[in-house]
Amino acid sequence: MHIIGYKFCAIYTKERIAVIISPKCISELRINYSHFSPKERMVADYIISHPEDVLTCSIQQLAKKIGVSQYSILNCVREIGYHGYSDFRMTLAVGTQQMPFSGENEKEDASEDALDDETENRRLFRQVFEQNARCIFDTSYLIKPEDFNEVIDRIFLAKRTSIYGVGTSGYAANYLCIQLIRLGMHAVSVTEAEYQLLDAATLINADLLLGFSSSGNAQTIVEAFKFAKQRGCYTVAITASASSPLSQAADLTLLTTCSGPPNHARDTNNSIIEQISVATAISTAVCDELERGRKRTV
Repeated sequence: MHIIGYKFCAIYTKERIAVIISPKCISELRINYSHFSPKERMVADYIISHPEDVLTCSIQQLAKKIGVSQYSILNCVREIGYHGYSDFRMTLAVGTQQMPFSGENEKEDASEDALDDETENRRLFRQVFEQNARCIFDTSYLIKPEDFNEVIDRIFLAKRTSIYGVGTSGYAANYLCIQLIRLGMHAVSVTEAEYQLLDAATLINADLLLGFSSSGNAQTIVEAFKFAKQRGCYTVAITASASSPLSQAADLTLLTTCSGPPNHARDTNNSIIEQISVATAISTAVCDELERGRKRTV
C-alpha cells in the first residue's frame, strides 16, 4: 500500500492495478463501526477490506460474497447517511480512479505465484500494515486543519496542559506528554482513572485539558471534562466517536478512525495507531512553531 498525495489512497492488487479510493466512504464506516449490528459489521469489514468489489458488484452479488442479506447492506450504508447502495457506490466511484503500476513496483509484485505462495502469517502481516496505513490516512482526512491549529494555539496559551487517557489510550496520553515536556512545555499526563477528577479540580481557565478515548465513553474522563469546563478550562477530546459523551462534553473534538475492524474485531474500540499519530502530529507542530521563534504565552 502506498499513500499518494493528501486525499487519495492507493491499494495494489494482483491485477497490477492501483485503485485510488477516496477515504470519505471508508472513514464513515470506521467512525460508525461501534454502532453497527453484527451483520452490519460484517458488511463494513468486507467493504473496508475490498472496496474495489463495491465498484464491480451489484448489491445482490455483494450480499452473496459477504454472506448477508441485501437488507444488511442497505442498513449499513443508510446508517452512515446514504439513501441506498447505489448512492454509496456512486460516492465511492466519484473519488476513485485507476492507474497502472509504475516500473518501480513491478519487481516487488512481479509474480502472482509469489503472492499465492505467501504464508498465512505473511498475508496477515501485510493486511495489518495496510489497514493501519489506511486508518492513519483516513484520520488525517477527518481532522479539520482549523481545529488542529486551534489545539496548537491552545498549547502555547496554556499555563499547564493536562492529558488524560485510560487503557491503551493511556499510552497516547503519556507519549504526547513526554514529547511536550521535551519541548519545554508544562504538561502532565494522568492515566489512572481515580486521579483524573482530582487533577481536574486543580485546573483553571488558563489551562488546557486533552483527553484520549477511542469510544469516548471513559466515565472518569467525561466527568473530569465536565468539572474542568465548570472551572473555565478549555477541553479537547481525541476520540473515534463524534456522538460520544466525551465529544459532547468537550469544547473541541479531534476525530479519529478506529483501527479495530477487521483485524482487531475483538477490540473494536482500539484507536492507538491513530491516537499516537495525532499525538506525533501535535508535538511536531509545536516543535515547528518553537523553531520559528514562537514563545509560550504563560
